[in-house]
Amino acid sequence: MSMPPIGAQFALVQQHHIGPIPPAEQFKKYPPEAQRIILEMAREEQKRRNDRLDSGQQAEIVDMRSEWEQKGRVQHYGLLIALAGLTSATFLGFNGDQVAAAVIGGSKQTDLPME
Repeated sequence: MSMPPIGAQFALVQQHHIGPIPPAEQFKKYPPEAQRIILEMAREEQKRRNDRLDSGQQAEIVDMRSEWEQKGRVQHYGLLIALAGLTSATFLGFNGDQVAAAVIGGSKQTDLPME
């Protein structure tokens, strides 16, 4: 094995390919019928992949909508509970039971006017 002359240059070429269709140089070497079959298979695979992505995205959208609806219901129920508490505290306060009104309304007894 002889050594290359001093000052010789070398190039390293590395190719990497991913996908159902072979690289263009290699694909050109296939017969036309094989090229057609490979392209059809690649199209079908892409369609299946897109369908899976679409169905996954649709499921995620449905999950997000139900989560938003649930959060909305929780906020509405919280508002109803708060309004019911304030209404009953106001009713009790005007009818003379200021201690119960303060407990339900959440304020201190000293904050309410005494008769």
